[in-house]
Amino acid sequence: MITDTYNKELNRLRTIIESNRVAFTDVAHIQQLQVGYDRRADNYSKESQRRQDKIHQTTSTDRFFLEELRGLISGKRIAYLDVGCADGRRTKRFSNKLEEFCKIDRHYAIDYSREMVAQAQGILGHSNVAWGNITDLPFQAEFNIVTCMYGVIGHLPEDLIQQAFNNLSQTLVDGGILCIDVLERDQEFHKQYHYNEVNVNHGKYVAYFVKVGGSPLTNGKNQPIVFTMRMFTPGEIKTYSTNAGLRPVADKEIYPVERGIDEMEYALVLKKEC
Repeated sequence: MITDTYNKELNRLRTIIESNRVAFTDVAHIQQLQVGYDRRADNYSKESQRRQDKIHQTTSTDRFFLEELRGLISGKRIAYLDVGCADGRRTKRFSNKLEEFCKIDRHYAIDYSREMVAQAQGILGHSNVAWGNITDLPFQAEFNIVTCMYGVIGHLPEDLIQQAFNNLSQTLVDGGILCIDVLERDQEFHKQYHYNEVNVNHGKYVAYFVKVGGSPLTNGKNQPIVFTMRMFTPGEIKTYSTNAGLRPVADKEIYPVERGIDEMEYALVLKKEC
Protein backbone atom coordinates (compact mmCIF):
# COMPACT_ATOMS: atom_id res chain seq x y z
CA MET A 1 0.00 0.00 0.00
CA ILE A 2 2.83 2.39 0.91
CA THR A 3 4.65 1.53 -2.32
CA ASP A 4 1.51 2.22 -4.36
CA THR A 5 1.16 5.60 -2.64
CA TYR A 6 4.75 6.51 -3.43
CA ASN A 7 4.44 5.40 -7.05
CA LYS A 8 1.29 7.44 -7.44
CA GLU A 9 3.04 10.49 -6.00
CA LEU A 10 6.08 10.03 -8.26
CA ASN A 11 3.87 9.80 -11.32
CA ARG A 12 2.02 12.95 -10.29
CA LEU A 13 5.31 14.77 -9.75
CA ARG A 14 6.70 13.69 -13.09
CA THR A 15 3.64 15.14 -14.79
CA ILE A 16 4.10 18.43 -12.93
CA ILE A 17 7.82 18.50 -13.75
CA GLU A 18 7.18 18.00 -17.46
CA SER A 19 4.34 20.53 -17.69
CA ASN A 20 6.19 23.22 -15.73
CA ARG A 21 9.66 22.35 -17.05
CA VAL A 22 11.17 22.96 -13.62
CA ALA A 23 13.07 20.61 -11.33
CA PHE A 24 12.27 20.64 -7.65
CA THR A 25 12.75 18.89 -4.35
CA ASP A 26 9.85 18.68 -1.88
CA VAL A 27 8.04 21.72 -3.35
CA ALA A 28 8.15 23.33 -6.75
CA HIS A 29 11.09 25.72 -6.48
CA ILE A 30 14.80 25.03 -6.65
CA GLN A 31 15.66 26.66 -3.31
CA GLN A 32 14.13 23.66 -1.55
CA LEU A 33 16.92 21.47 -2.92
CA GLN A 34 18.89 22.51 0.16
CA VAL A 35 16.23 21.03 2.45
CA GLY A 36 16.64 17.57 0.97
CA TYR A 37 20.42 17.54 1.05
CA ASP A 38 20.57 19.02 4.53
CA ARG A 39 18.49 16.05 5.66
CA ARG A 40 20.76 13.60 3.82
CA ALA A 41 24.06 14.99 5.09
CA ASP A 42 24.60 12.65 8.05
CA ASN A 43 23.93 9.50 6.01
CA TYR A 44 25.01 10.56 2.54
CA SER A 45 28.15 8.46 2.16
CA LYS A 46 26.78 5.46 4.07
CA GLU A 47 23.73 5.44 1.82
CA SER A 48 25.87 5.55 -1.34
CA GLN A 49 28.26 2.86 -0.13
CA ARG A 50 25.35 0.45 0.41
CA ARG A 51 24.50 0.55 -3.31
CA GLN A 52 26.68 -1.40 -5.69
CA ASP A 53 25.41 0.63 -8.65
CA LYS A 54 26.54 3.90 -7.05
CA ILE A 55 29.95 2.49 -6.14
CA HIS A 56 30.35 1.30 -9.74
CA GLN A 57 29.17 4.64 -11.10
CA THR A 58 31.46 6.88 -9.03
CA THR A 59 34.49 4.58 -9.35
CA SER A 60 34.16 4.31 -13.13
CA THR A 61 33.58 8.05 -13.57
CA ASP A 62 36.51 9.03 -11.36
CA ARG A 63 38.79 6.59 -13.20
CA PHE A 64 37.83 8.10 -16.56
CA PHE A 65 38.42 11.68 -15.37
CA LEU A 66 41.74 10.86 -13.74
CA GLU A 67 43.06 8.95 -16.74
CA GLU A 68 42.29 11.91 -19.00
CA LEU A 69 43.72 14.45 -16.55
CA ARG A 70 46.92 12.46 -16.15
CA GLY A 71 47.56 12.97 -19.85
CA LEU A 72 46.76 16.68 -19.68
CA ILE A 73 48.32 18.01 -16.46
CA SER A 74 50.99 15.57 -15.26
CA GLY A 75 53.75 17.41 -13.44
CA LYS A 76 51.88 20.73 -13.34
CA ARG A 77 50.93 22.95 -10.38
CA ILE A 78 47.20 23.59 -10.30
CA ALA A 79 44.32 25.27 -8.50
CA TYR A 80 41.36 22.88 -8.14
CA LEU A 81 37.65 23.60 -7.51
CA ASP A 82 34.93 21.00 -6.88
CA VAL A 83 31.39 22.33 -7.42
CA GLY A 84 28.79 20.29 -5.54
CA CYS A 85 31.16 18.54 -3.16
CA ALA A 86 28.44 17.02 -0.91
CA ASP A 87 30.07 15.76 2.31
CA GLY A 88 33.57 16.05 0.82
CA ARG A 89 34.53 12.40 0.93
CA ARG A 90 34.57 11.82 -2.82
CA THR A 91 36.31 15.18 -3.32
CA LYS A 92 39.03 14.09 -0.90
CA ARG A 93 39.56 10.77 -2.67
CA PHE A 94 39.67 12.50 -6.04
CA SER A 95 42.16 15.18 -4.96
CA ASN A 96 44.41 12.54 -3.37
CA LYS A 97 44.52 10.74 -6.73
CA LEU A 98 45.20 14.02 -8.54
CA GLU A 99 48.21 14.63 -6.35
CA GLU A 100 49.76 11.38 -7.56
CA PHE A 101 50.65 13.16 -10.81
CA CYS A 102 50.33 16.93 -10.18
CA LYS A 103 50.68 19.46 -7.38
CA ILE A 104 47.55 21.16 -5.97
CA ASP A 105 48.54 24.63 -4.80
CA ARG A 106 44.98 25.66 -4.01
CA HIS A 107 42.01 23.42 -3.32
CA TYR A 108 38.48 24.76 -2.90
CA ALA A 109 35.00 23.20 -2.80
CA ILE A 110 31.42 24.44 -2.60
CA ASP A 111 27.99 22.94 -2.04
CA TYR A 112 24.40 24.23 -1.96
CA SER A 113 23.57 22.40 1.28
CA ARG A 114 24.86 24.09 4.42
CA GLU A 115 24.82 20.79 6.32
CA MET A 116 26.89 19.16 3.59
CA VAL A 117 29.30 22.11 3.78
CA ALA A 118 29.72 21.53 7.51
CA GLN A 119 30.51 17.85 6.87
CA ALA A 120 32.95 18.69 4.07
CA GLN A 121 34.77 21.30 6.16
CA GLY A 122 35.62 18.57 8.65
CA ILE A 123 37.19 16.50 5.86
CA LEU A 124 38.71 19.09 3.51
CA GLY A 125 39.47 21.87 5.99
CA HIS A 126 37.25 24.72 7.14
CA SER A 127 38.87 27.36 4.93
CA ASN A 128 38.68 25.15 1.83
CA VAL A 129 34.88 24.71 1.73
CA ALA A 130 32.02 27.20 1.53
CA TRP A 131 28.35 27.41 0.68
CA GLY A 132 27.90 28.21 -3.00
CA ASN A 133 25.39 28.35 -5.83
CA ILE A 134 26.39 26.96 -9.22
CA THR A 135 24.38 29.70 -10.96
CA ASP A 136 26.27 32.47 -9.12
CA LEU A 137 29.86 31.38 -8.60
CA PRO A 138 32.15 34.07 -7.09
CA PHE A 139 35.23 33.16 -9.15
CA GLN A 140 36.77 34.63 -12.30
CA ALA A 141 39.47 32.66 -14.16
CA GLU A 142 40.99 31.25 -10.96
CA PHE A 143 41.17 27.47 -11.45
CA ASN A 144 43.04 25.08 -13.74
CA ILE A 145 40.75 22.15 -12.94
CA VAL A 146 37.05 22.23 -12.01
CA THR A 147 34.94 19.16 -11.30
CA CYS A 148 31.15 19.06 -11.21
CA MET A 149 30.27 15.46 -10.36
CA TYR A 150 27.28 13.50 -9.01
CA GLY A 151 25.12 14.87 -11.86
CA VAL A 152 24.93 18.15 -9.93
CA ILE A 153 23.85 20.24 -12.90
CA GLY A 154 20.83 17.98 -13.42
CA HIS A 155 19.10 19.43 -10.35
CA LEU A 156 18.61 22.77 -12.07
CA PRO A 157 15.51 24.15 -13.77
CA GLU A 158 15.71 24.29 -17.53
CA ASP A 159 16.27 28.04 -17.71
CA LEU A 160 19.34 27.94 -15.43
CA ILE A 161 21.33 25.15 -17.09
CA GLN A 162 23.14 27.30 -19.65
CA GLN A 163 23.89 29.89 -16.98
CA ALA A 164 25.46 27.17 -14.83
CA PHE A 165 27.70 26.04 -17.70
CA ASN A 166 28.70 29.66 -18.32
CA ASN A 167 29.57 30.10 -14.64
CA LEU A 168 31.62 26.91 -14.55
CA SER A 169 33.50 28.14 -17.60
CA GLN A 170 34.19 31.56 -16.09
CA THR A 171 35.91 29.97 -13.07
CA LEU A 172 38.54 28.42 -15.36
CA VAL A 173 41.73 30.01 -16.60
CA ASP A 174 42.21 29.90 -20.38
CA GLY A 175 43.01 26.31 -21.27
CA GLY A 176 41.52 25.10 -17.96
CA ILE A 177 39.70 21.77 -17.73
CA LEU A 178 36.13 21.00 -16.61
CA CYS A 179 35.19 17.42 -15.67
CA ILE A 180 31.41 17.00 -15.53
CA ASP A 181 28.94 14.12 -15.46
CA VAL A 182 25.18 13.92 -15.96
CA LEU A 183 22.45 11.31 -16.27
CA GLU A 184 22.06 10.27 -19.89
CA ARG A 185 18.66 9.79 -21.51
CA ASP A 186 19.29 6.11 -22.09
CA GLN A 187 16.62 4.22 -24.04
CA GLU A 188 17.11 0.98 -22.08
CA PHE A 189 16.51 2.87 -18.84
CA HIS A 190 13.41 4.50 -20.36
CA LYS A 191 12.07 1.12 -21.45
CA GLN A 192 12.70 -0.51 -18.07
CA TYR A 193 10.83 2.19 -16.16
CA HIS A 194 8.18 2.93 -18.81
CA TYR A 195 9.43 6.43 -19.55
CA ASN A 196 7.93 8.35 -22.46
CA GLU A 197 4.56 6.77 -21.86
CA VAL A 198 2.52 9.94 -21.62
CA ASN A 199 0.10 8.67 -18.98
CA VAL A 200 2.78 7.08 -16.80
CA ASN A 201 6.37 8.40 -16.68
CA HIS A 202 7.13 11.15 -19.12
CA GLY A 203 9.67 13.89 -19.52
CA LYS A 204 13.32 14.76 -19.06
CA TYR A 205 13.44 14.38 -15.27
CA VAL A 206 13.74 11.39 -12.96
CA ALA A 207 11.90 11.85 -9.66
CA TYR A 208 12.89 9.65 -6.73
CA PHE A 209 12.78 9.13 -2.98
CA VAL A 210 15.82 8.38 -0.82
CA LYS A 211 15.54 5.80 1.97
CA VAL A 212 17.60 5.88 5.16
CA GLY A 213 17.30 2.86 7.43
CA GLY A 214 14.53 1.51 5.19
CA SER A 215 12.33 4.61 5.53
CA PRO A 216 11.98 7.51 3.09
CA LEU A 217 13.74 10.72 4.05
CA THR A 218 11.21 13.32 5.22
CA ASN A 219 11.11 17.04 5.83
CA GLY A 220 10.08 18.84 9.03
CA LYS A 221 6.42 18.15 8.21
CA ASN A 222 7.06 14.41 7.95
CA GLN A 223 6.46 14.50 4.19
CA PRO A 224 8.66 12.31 1.96
CA ILE A 225 11.26 14.46 0.18
CA VAL A 226 11.25 14.04 -3.57
CA PHE A 227 14.54 14.54 -5.41
CA THR A 228 14.70 15.17 -9.14
CA MET A 229 17.43 14.85 -11.76
CA ARG A 230 17.45 16.11 -15.34
CA MET A 231 18.45 13.54 -17.96
CA PHE A 232 20.49 14.81 -20.93
CA THR A 233 21.39 13.61 -24.40
CA PRO A 234 25.08 13.88 -25.36
CA GLY A 235 24.08 16.43 -27.99
CA GLU A 236 22.41 18.68 -25.43
CA ILE A 237 25.45 18.67 -23.18
CA LYS A 238 27.80 19.43 -26.06
CA THR A 239 25.58 22.37 -27.10
CA TYR A 240 25.57 23.81 -23.57
CA SER A 241 29.35 23.34 -23.41
CA THR A 242 30.05 24.94 -26.78
CA ASN A 243 27.86 27.93 -25.89
CA ALA A 244 30.00 28.39 -22.76
CA GLY A 245 33.27 28.34 -24.71
CA LEU A 246 34.17 24.79 -23.70
CA ARG A 247 35.58 22.28 -26.20
CA PRO A 248 35.10 18.52 -25.65
CA VAL A 249 38.39 16.68 -25.10
CA ALA A 250 36.94 13.27 -24.21
CA ASP A 251 33.61 11.72 -23.27
CA LYS A 252 32.42 8.37 -22.00
CA GLU A 253 29.17 6.55 -21.28
CA ILE A 254 29.34 4.90 -17.87
CA TYR A 255 27.20 1.79 -18.06
CA PRO A 256 25.15 0.58 -15.08
CA VAL A 257 26.11 -2.61 -13.28
CA GLU A 258 23.19 -4.27 -15.08
CA ARG A 259 22.39 -2.45 -18.30
CA GLY A 260 18.85 -1.10 -18.30
CA ILE A 261 18.34 -1.58 -14.56
CA ASP A 262 19.79 1.72 -13.40
CA GLU A 263 20.55 5.03 -15.04
CA MET A 264 23.32 5.65 -17.54
CA GLU A 265 26.01 8.19 -16.66
CA TYR A 266 27.55 10.45 -19.30
CA ALA A 267 30.91 11.97 -18.40
CA LEU A 268 32.87 14.64 -20.26
CA VAL A 269 36.26 16.33 -20.06
CA LEU A 270 36.01 19.85 -21.50
CA LYS A 271 38.67 22.46 -22.18
CA LYS A 272 38.14 26.22 -22.04
CA GLU A 273 39.09 27.87 -25.30
CA CYS A 274 41.99 30.29 -25.07
